[in-house]
Amino acid sequence: MKKLPYLPLLFTALLSFFVIAGCEEQLKPDEPASLELDPSDEIVFEAAGGTETVRVVSNRNWEVSAEKSGHFSVQTLTDTTFSITAAPNESEEDIPAVTVTVTAGEGDDSVTETILVSQKGRSAVTLTLDPSEDIVFGAEGGKETITVTSNAEWTVESDNPDHFPVEKISETQFTVSAAANSDAEELPTATVTVTAGEDGAVQTATLKVSQLGPDPLVLTIVLENITATSTDMTVTPSVETARYYFDVIQKSILNEHHSGDLAVYMENMMAEAINNYGSVEEAMNVLCDTGKQSWTFDNLRPETEYVAFAAGLNDEGKVSSEIASEEYTTLEMPGTSFEVEFSNTTYDGTDYTVTPSNDSVSYYHCVRPVAEYEDLSDEELMDAILAEDGFVIPFYSTSGVSEYTNEHVNLAGTRYMVLIFGVSGGYYDVVPTTEIFRFDYTTLSPETDPQDCTFDFEFTNITAKSADVKITPSDEYVPYIYDLIAEEDYLAYKDDMEGYVAEYIENNVTSIDYARCDGVQSYMYYQTLEPGTTYYNWVACIDEYGNLTADVVISPSFSTIPRQESTATVTAVVNQYFDGDELYEMYPDDYPDGQGKVYVSVTFTASEDAKTWYGEMVEEDPNDPTSAISDQEIAETLSYSGSWCPTEKLYWANWDTEHTILAVAIGPDENYSKVFRLTTTFTKEGANDISEFEKPEYPYYAPGHSRTELDSPVHMPKVVMYKSADSEPKKVSR
Repeated sequence: MKKLPYLPLLFTALLSFFVIAGCEEQLKPDEPASLELDPSDEIVFEAAGGTETVRVVSNRNWEVSAEKSGHFSVQTLTDTTFSITAAPNESEEDIPAVTVTVTAGEGDDSVTETILVSQKGRSAVTLTLDPSEDIVFGAEGGKETITVTSNAEWTVESDNPDHFPVEKISETQFTVSAAANSDAEELPTATVTVTAGEDGAVQTATLKVSQLGPDPLVLTIVLENITATSTDMTVTPSVETARYYFDVIQKSILNEHHSGDLAVYMENMMAEAINNYGSVEEAMNVLCDTGKQSWTFDNLRPETEYVAFAAGLNDEGKVSSEIASEEYTTLEMPGTSFEVEFSNTTYDGTDYTVTPSNDSVSYYHCVRPVAEYEDLSDEELMDAILAEDGFVIPFYSTSGVSEYTNEHVNLAGTRYMVLIFGVSGGYYDVVPTTEIFRFDYTTLSPETDPQDCTFDFEFTNITAKSADVKITPSDEYVPYIYDLIAEEDYLAYKDDMEGYVAEYIENNVTSIDYARCDGVQSYMYYQTLEPGTTYYNWVACIDEYGNLTADVVISPSFSTIPRQESTATVTAVVNQYFDGDELYEMYPDDYPDGQGKVYVSVTFTASEDAKTWYGEMVEEDPNDPTSAISDQEIAETLSYSGSWCPTEKLYWANWDTEHTILAVAIGPDENYSKVFRLTTTFTKEGANDISEFEKPEYPYYAPGHSRTELDSPVHMPKVVMYKSADSEPKKVSR
């Protein structure tokens, strides 16, 4: 037989029978055909598949064939070898054996050998977890380690990694963790899934993971040693680590300011604490306790209803437990009373001695006019004194016998009362420990009947808007009140000055005792008068209730200097102005407001005879231009809202908009100068080059000036001038 050439061809017999031939030119007709295969036994592939090479020894040409198979293929490699290849078996079932046949020679001069070829199925993926039971964490949290046994690679994941994160720590273990749960409820159950294998051979195992909420916090309150001014309070929490707040509060305060609801009080208290301390965390650190706590609450009011309470708080500062509370009443202050002995009573005061029944009691005493306090109940009177004197009470409180020496501050012929009550506490928590006691006395009446008292008047330093007044009575102890009245008002009221004084007291006097005076009185009416106006000084002798005790006395008249233009002057110039966008680009931290604005530097210069001056730059309103407003109105507006004595000022202004610099000086006679007006429009074409800008030491103050020389930061002008309406004459009031 002719020798067949070697063809390295791959034939895959996936769906049909195949034949592959091989040969070796060693025909020996005299010898029978022979054939040996190595290996000659059955070939069994593992599930992963692979290739086996078979060696052929024969003295004839040979060919190889195989049964139809979907997993095996054969390929002639050389004249003496062929290969059998098995694809991977993804099934767990074995691939049935097929027969590979090798035939050497032809017809009767041939020999055949066969090899059985089979393949094992994939081994099943195994996966076990230890522990395999569901995991339940306590409220305190923790970490569990799980052992994984598998014959394949595996992964693990949690469907709630925020609360229950997992971590693979080795080829055989992973952990699942839980943080402490401070919420009142248990957390939702999560599923942890372990997956072993890949492709078609996969096994999964799951664990359910949950976490309990904390045990409900129960706070137990015990009150002991309740006295008139103190209480011992012990709080025991059911959870040692839980944070809580406890305190006592007057029941009347709880009802009046917090709707009688401790939950409302806690909400209000925490809001104030967070504002004071800057954060919830800091407020909680200051206010909260843990574990068993005992405290003595001092400085309580005797015979007063209180509520002791304790409330758990979560990390957000919200109440997280039932609020435990207990009401109680402090005891009566035992056997404390006071006696007062008066001596050396004069026109303007008295000496007195206070003797308490208990020398160990700390107490406070003061003097008040009877007329203004006699209608108050004891509780109202106590509250009034605490409000008026609260801060000084600890400083002036005393114990034992106390002697007061006349300070000559009372008014003649007036009833006063010495007020005394026991106190405890410090500067910010003064608490009365007894009821309030009242002891009346009356100062001596003046020797002169008020109707016979005369008054001398002196008016000095009169300017356009100011004057100094001095009043000298013939009897230094006759009480009176006084003020100025413009001539126009006086002419309207001169026939009924008693009615005028009554109206004046009703509208202007809040304390008769404070408004009344005696002896020589001097008063400066500073810049409260009208120029070119005639005034009178009226004096009214009144008693402690505001009733007239004599006819109203009218002084000779005086007149303020007429309104006229002052010789003092003030001027202003625009030094430089720059593009605010360029300033912001150079100094973004210092000039963030400069975007889209113009930065203007203005210098004001006043004459030497200017007593004071005012200046401002305003943006013009086309509907109400400053040019339509009189100098007088502008001067009055500037003196009220303009910058006082400006030298160099800085402004943010708008581009391409009219602005007017306004300034007025006030001379020694307190008349206004002519109003300085400078109207200008700031354009980008006229702006100074940014290279000329000198950054001030303080960005909001002008260069070359100290911080104290300028009284206003850079700002957008917002002053709007309006024409003032005519007003009715007004009474002058000190």
